[in-house]
Amino acid sequence: MFVDSVHPEWNTRSNYGWIRKGKEFEVKSVSGRKRIHLTGAVNVEAPSDIHIKESDIVNSDVIRAFLDQIEDTYTEKSKIYLVVDQASYFKSYLVQDWTYGSKIELIYLPTYSPNLNLIERLWKFMRKKVIDHNYYDTFEKCKDVCPKFFKHIDDYIDELETLLVPNFHVQFSKNNFY
Repeated sequence: MFVDSVHPEWNTRSNYGWIRKGKEFEVKSVSGRKRIHLTGAVNVEAPSDIHIKESDIVNSDVIRAFLDQIEDTYTEKSKIYLVVDQASYFKSYLVQDWTYGSKIELIYLPTYSPNLNLIERLWKFMRKKVIDHNYYDTFEKCKDVCPKFFKHIDDYIDELETLLVPNFHVQFSKNNFY
């Protein structure tokens, strides 16, 4: 499984738009900087097998509780491999000590390689469906759409099966070699 946290901001994201020259177009927005904090895991073998935990903040305690939830979900497995990035909460002593006695083994991606973490595609897809180009006048409305999106993830199964496939594009430049 691929694991990561995401922090969508309560604000309209306008990624693109076509506006006729000389015309004006208003994009509703809020001045708030509140964020939703989600930690998730996606199963590479079954793209609709997604686990999400919402929290007030993401830290070692939240990650440890999330890993505990993952382990409790897959009781029949003898080993659970989780691909994670180099975030400090994944490398903390609390998480390291907990994984020492568990079925979970953390596999760390190289630094600055979000293109290798499959769940990044899911976060982008979620933003496209419920955050981008959508205006929510209250934070509570914005905060409600993300869990609803994941509760109804099976509605997007065809898109997920093509999006969440483990084919990675790694680009090297001449600066990568000495």
